[in-house]
Amino acid sequence: RKHRPGISTGVLDRYLQQMVADGLIARRRFREMPPRVEFELTDSGRALLPIASSLARWGMRHMWSEPRAGERVDLSALWRLLPVLMDDTPLPGGIVELTVERPERPLRQLFDIREGRLEPIDDAPQKIPWTRIEGGEAAWIAALGPKRDNGELRFAGDEQLAQRILAALPARA
Repeated sequence: RKHRPGISTGVLDRYLQQMVADGLIARRRFREMPPRVEFELTDSGRALLPIASSLARWGMRHMWSEPRAGERVDLSALWRLLPVLMDDTPLPGGIVELTVERPERPLRQLFDIREGRLEPIDDAPQKIPWTRIEGGEAAWIAALGPKRDNGELRFAGDEQLAQRILAALPARA
């Protein structure tokens, strides 16, 4: 629920129940206080990941458009998709921090580069090189959108790595 703040509990539960029934995810309930439930991809669910990744890359190449007035772009959701959106260009090891500057509270996502691929992490170990890409919401939307304009983003640390990450995303066809 924390990754999909706009979705109602009922809708989320229905989708999760359907995916369990279809054998795509497994549900594990922990009998503790407070009660906790975890979901994990099954082998069938994992087998669909390359197909879903290809569809996401296709959508970014062919269907992405500039946001219309009043349309909300969920940068956090886009960032979580980065590992599947990127082509197979291997990346050198390190920690990557993406930041959206906001007056109320910055939005931040960390990735560890393992075996050449981005892996989301919650907390960063003291690993180098450390790369930071930051900017406002409009700068991020321009960088990830069809124009692929990252001129308003700022880079700290390994700028070449930051540029490689952005260049590995699908471009509009």
